[in-house]
Amino acid sequence: MISIRNSLDMTRAEREKALQEVLALGFCPGGGAGAAELAAAAQAARAGSLPQFLFLFEGERLRGYCFCIAEREGYSPALPWWAVHNADELADELARPLLRAGAERSAACGAAELSRRLRGEEAARA
Repeated sequence: MISIRNSLDMTRAEREKALQEVLALGFCPGGGAGAAELAAAAQAARAGSLPQFLFLFEGERLRGYCFCIAEREGYSPALPWWAVHNADELADELARPLLRAGAERSAACGAAELSRRLRGEEAARA
């Protein structure tokens, strides 16, 4: 069974563990930033605005991530993208719900263009 969790709904310890696991999956923050900068960005996330950090779990195992950052490049040195995810490394049955959740979260934060782009990636996986 899969679940998608927002970092805002996680304890600090759960969020830090998930971020470490994301790094172990191969995610590399931009601009030479490391784990501390990534953790600081996730800690600064607020409800109703970007950035948002989503984690996909299959049972207790972290399998994926979708970080909805901003509707412009260069939001931060550690996260210079609009969004970053590992959906391209996942099977369709995991990738589609992850991309859909990213699109829904982006729309809820008023980021219509980012939502549209993530929905396009989801549709391409159908």
